Amino acid sequence: MKEALQNLLNCEIKNLNFFTNGQIGPIFSAFLNGKKILIKQDGKKSGFLKTEAKMLNDLKNLGINVPKIYASNNEFLVLEFIESKDFNEVLVAKELIKLHSISNDAEMFGYYYDTPLAKFMQKNEQTTKNFIFFYINFRVLPLAKVCFNLKLIDKNILNKIEFLANKAYFLFDVLSIKPSLIHGDLWRGNVICNDKAYLIDPAIYFADKEMELAFIDYFNTFGNRFYFEYFKVFKLSKEYEEIKKPLYQIYPILVHIALYGGSYVNDLKERLKKLV
Repeated sequence: MKEALQNLLNCEIKNLNFFTNGQIGPIFSAFLNGKKILIKQDGKKSGFLKTEAKMLNDLKNLGINVPKIYASNNEFLVLEFIESKDFNEVLVAKELIKLHSISNDAEMFGYYYDTPLAKFMQKNEQTTKNFIFFYINFRVLPLAKVCFNLKLIDKNILNKIEFLANKAYFLFDVLSIKPSLIHGDLWRGNVICNDKAYLIDPAIYFADKEMELAFIDYFNTFGNRFYFEYFKVFKLSKEYEEIKKPLYQIYPILVHIALYGGSYVNDLKERLKKLV
């Protein structure tokens, strides 16, 4: 492994050590020319790390704070190691405001290529200006079928999701939603605070920005200081609490059911009960 990395970087690596396990594979730390680096490995060479590098480059080019990339291929992603200091929710909110202010000229949802979330590749076909159509057909239904095929949800739950798929278009004015670039997996572990707030492990696409807030709410990611700063710029829609939040939380719940099993099924049932 060390030899392969040194060939990729064309430089000697020192003090290579295991750091943690990621969704795709192990993560290591090391030193490159006296600087600490982070090395993600994908032994299956699935292409996920190469796509992650592409997303990080996109975010950097859009002015979003992300770690520097030293090298990437299908097996490795070599990043700047950013030391975490005190977590600053105000800095995080300001970074998210910058991100959510980014849209696209075509006003289409999705992205220019498919992006991974955990072990799943998200289909991001940009063919619609209707976010609920995108959300139902490219997020909820594909993961619901994965969970059903794995016998993690039963036919009754699948039927309710399919019923909701038709009902969702009529729950609020879906055409009022405009695309914002979202991180897509914004829990506390995917933000590093130093002198700035850095976003890591993105799963980006253009969505309703309140999709991100529903994810943050579900995992209780940030506290009052974050929301106070964020709401200086973006206000919640009147439909958020009763409709959007339970609706948009269905997708991350399905992802967690597919990853970790049935402990999240009750959360899914609770959201469906509010909507169906």
